[in-house]
Parts: sequence; structure tokens; C-alpha cells
Amino acid sequence: SKKKQQKRTEITKDALLQHLEQNMGNVTLACHFGKCSRSTFYRYYKNDKEFAKQVDDIIEIALDICESEL
Repeated sequence: SKKKQQKRTEITKDALLQHLEQNMGNVTLACHFGKCSRSTFYRYYKNDKEFAKQVDDIIEIALDICESEL
């Protein structure tokens, strides 16, 4: 059903965000551990403004951490 699919999509997005954070903003690793293709990740990114904002925030924090360690 459509409602079940939407719930599964939300769970997938949550997992991707968690894995993205754990892997310092690395989309390839986040997709690997989240069991999701990169094309699906970028489709979510393109079509879901809230998901995109969360992704951008995680990547920005990861970059700040990396830069502070230089």
C-alpha cells in the first residue's frame, strides 16, 4: 500500500541520515550501510527539502570537524 511505502521511505531516510553522520558525510558509505542506492539517496535529496537540509547540515558539521583537525 502507498502508506506502507511512505513509512518504509521515512525509515530509509532516517537510516541514511544516521549512517551519513556516522561516516562523516560520506554518501557512498551511508548508502552502503543504509542498504540504499546512491541514485535513490540523491532522488530523496532532490525531492525532499527537509531531508536535503539535514544532509547539508551533517556534511557541514563533518567538514568543520575535518578542518579543525588540520
